[in-house]
Amino acid sequence: MDLITLREFFLWGTVIGFGLMVFITLAWRAVPELVIKSQKIFFPVLNREQISLVMYGFLGIFKIMIIVFFAIPYLILLIIS
Repeated sequence: MDLITLREFFLWGTVIGFGLMVFITLAWRAVPELVIKSQKIFFPVLNREQISLVMYGFLGIFKIMIIVFFAIPYLILLIIS
């Protein structure tokens, strides 16, 4: 695998990851009741505030993981090539 292929892999991983994060955020902001209703299936003991806390925590961890595992390697490969 050459550097160009690897760089494109990390670029598309970053784009898809951030796109998914934006989609989840927009869904959460646009129809929060639907998201809460669907999450109650998986977490029946949580109330609305706790589900909100879980969602914001998930989005934060997801963003950090995209940056660490895709964006930073892409930038490093962009710099060295």
